[in-house]
Amino acid sequence: MNSRALWKCLLCCCVLLAADALADEAVGPESPDTGGSPDVRLAFGVRAGVAVHLNKLAGVGDGAGKTLLNGTSAITPLLLDVGVLKDSRWYVGAYFQDALGLSTLLCARTARSCVVTDMRLGLTASYHLPWQGGWSPWLGVGAGYERFGEMDELTNAKTLEVNAQGGADFQLSRSLWMGPFGMLTVNKPVDSFVPTGLHSWLFGGLRLQVRLS
Repeated sequence: MNSRALWKCLLCCCVLLAADALADEAVGPESPDTGGSPDVRLAFGVRAGVAVHLNKLAGVGDGAGKTLLNGTSAITPLLLDVGVLKDSRWYVGAYFQDALGLSTLLCARTARSCVVTDMRLGLTASYHLPWQGGWSPWLGVGAGYERFGEMDELTNAKTLEVNAQGGADFQLSRSLWMGPFGMLTVNKPVDSFVPTGLHSWLFGGLRLQVRLS
C-alpha cells in the first residue's frame, strides 16, 4: 500500500530527528519558561502502543461495517504528531495514525482476510504543566476523522471522533522527550455503512517527541 510506504518514510524522518537531538545534548538542557520573550518550537512526535475497543456499536442492523468494528477487540497503532509548542506549555498540532488489528467476526463470516486497518487524522491541542526535574505532565483534547476497514480496502467504516489525551514527558536531552500517554476517543459513524451509534477506543503507550530549537 502506498500509504504504508509513506508512513514508513515519515517514521524514518522522525528517527533521524531524534538522533540529531541526541547529538545536540552537549549544548545543555532546555530551561523552563521564565517569562521572557515567547519561545515557539516546531515539535515532531511518534506514538506507539495498544488501543482497546470500548462501547461497541449496538445500533439497528448487522451490516459489514458493524461486523468489522464489533469483531475487533484491539489494534496496534502508530501515530505521527506534527505541531508547534509555545513557551514549553501550549501545543497545537495535527496527528495521523495507521494501525492494524484482527476482526474475529470478519473471519467467521467472510472468506476474506481477518486483518483490518484503522486510519485516523485530526487536530489536537494540549497544555503542559510547569515542569521541574526534567519531567512535565500534560493534558489535551482533539477532534478528527477515522476510517476503519479491511486490509484490502473493499469495506470501510467512516466515523468522526473527539478525544481526551494525557501523559507525562521526560527529558532525555536538550530537544528529546519521551514518556507514557493515554487517549480516549468517542466516535460517531458518518455513513450508512455503519449502524447509528457510538463506539470508543482506549489508547495506551509511549510517545517520543523532538522539540526543535
